[in-house]
Amino acid sequence: LVGLSVTLKISVISALLALAIGTLIAFMRMSSYQFFNDIGSVYVTVIRGTPLLVQIFIFYFIIATIFELDRFLAGAFSLGIFFGGYIAEILRGAIQSIDKGQYEAAKSLGMNYAQTMTFIVMPQALKRALPTLVGEMIALVKDSSLVSVISITDLTKVGREIVANTFSPFETWLIIAGMYFSITAVLSYIGHRIEKRMRERGGM
Repeated sequence: LVGLSVTLKISVISALLALAIGTLIAFMRMSSYQFFNDIGSVYVTVIRGTPLLVQIFIFYFIIATIFELDRFLAGAFSLGIFFGGYIAEILRGAIQSIDKGQYEAAKSLGMNYAQTMTFIVMPQALKRALPTLVGEMIALVKDSSLVSVISITDLTKVGREIVANTFSPFETWLIIAGMYFSITAVLSYIGHRIEKRMRERGGM
């Protein structure tokens, strides 16, 4: 239960960070300023081109050491930064899939860019991106098991300790797998419920 609590905490913090980073990078990738566009492109390319485990080690042994971050924050930031790169591309694709006529209609009503994105484009884009975003959140929860390599006492780390003390790997890992499955099943159910509600309202 202690490991489950840590896994849930690190997953929630990482998910919020990933959504914030993903949104920022998505807008940078669509910026008319080449400088911001290049930064966003480099970020996505580097993040998606290197393994998460390597990024966790780099962040923990280099960045976290420089800024004196504890291992929990190092793990949460590593996950958030990694999945932020994927969410950025998901949101960018969803935003760019909105018909240009929506922008023109908003402009004809006197809306500026910020109002158009807030009230017209983003609500539609989020509806289209929802299934993929839920999938990324599920992947984040599962990949959070990798933070055990920097000695964060999550589900996987606790599982290793129990196996070392009891020599019962089968029972232990079966229970650990069941706990991860329970979390992801709840996330999947919530995602399906939101999708169903949107369809009933004609939003998808």
